[in-house]
Amino acid sequence: MTIEKLLLITDGELLNEALVKEVDSATIYPKKVSKGDLFISDNKDDIKEAIKNKAVAIIQEDDKITDASSVAFIKVASIEIAALKILSYILKKDRDLHFYLLSPQTLTFFKMIQLKSKDIEYLPNDWKKAFELILNSQKAIFACDNEELALKIVPKIKRFDKSVFGYNIEDTLFRSTFRVDKFVYQHKKMTPFHLPHLLEAVALCQIHCLPYSIDKVDYTKHFIPIFINKETSITKKEKNDHVVIVVDNVEDIFEGREYAKEAKVTMSKSIVFTPPKIKIEAYTKPNIFKTPTELVTVVKTTSFNYGFVYSKNREDLKALREYFYSFDQLKNT
Repeated sequence: MTIEKLLLITDGELLNEALVKEVDSATIYPKKVSKGDLFISDNKDDIKEAIKNKAVAIIQEDDKITDASSVAFIKVASIEIAALKILSYILKKDRDLHFYLLSPQTLTFFKMIQLKSKDIEYLPNDWKKAFELILNSQKAIFACDNEELALKIVPKIKRFDKSVFGYNIEDTLFRSTFRVDKFVYQHKKMTPFHLPHLLEAVALCQIHCLPYSIDKVDYTKHFIPIFINKETSITKKEKNDHVVIVVDNVEDIFEGREYAKEAKVTMSKSIVFTPPKIKIEAYTKPNIFKTPTELVTVVKTTSFNYGFVYSKNREDLKALREYFYSFDQLKNT
């Protein structure tokens, strides 16, 4: 890419009259710099290291330069925005590359049902890691569930919402029998209101002729039930009279409660456990916990049928499982 094109893409200002006319590649990590590369950073020490490694152009937020006429210095308002504009240009130019913004649930199912993922890159939430991944990947499909990051890379991107034909046949809150295209899948461990996300994931697989298996469907990380018997230990049977349901989104709490109401599931008590300062409509006084230990304490000392735990911390789920399994082991000794 030429220096002139870089200036145009990034809205940058060339700070010196360097002999450099173009760059071979780009990176944000100084140790990865090779001769002829563009380096993007605002860290002075990293810039020095990159120049030692033969970088020929620097994109920075500072207006200071060295005396080296062999290095082009480009000033931008934001190195993050500049880097992501470069990615946007690359993705737009190469029509063989496909970038998808998926809902978190759809992305989870998309990963879950894959039989081969050699053609797919899943973007991390960190923009620096995403930059390196897209720039250096040989794969054709990029999938992301971070809307803020996706819009910076592809400003006009729309969330993927194509789906295949399918519907629920028979279900409980924790098991679903459903149809996808011509096939029926019986008693899968999936809550019924996640089926639309699965249908989207299948559609994306079919669009790109990716091999997949719906037999791999299981509870997602967004909705994880822990079934408990009356003696407060984990039960192997999926009974719905005493269940802790760990979710990482408010929507699943609403959907779960509405499903139970419509299905007329007997519930003497449905409650929510949340970290401090989390507002959930219809729950003016949720049960508060600050740590995984506090969560275990409040769950084991509170009476409920369905207990929705709103948490994005995997340690909370781990603590709940460890407590109930330990209870079982102690009871059987």
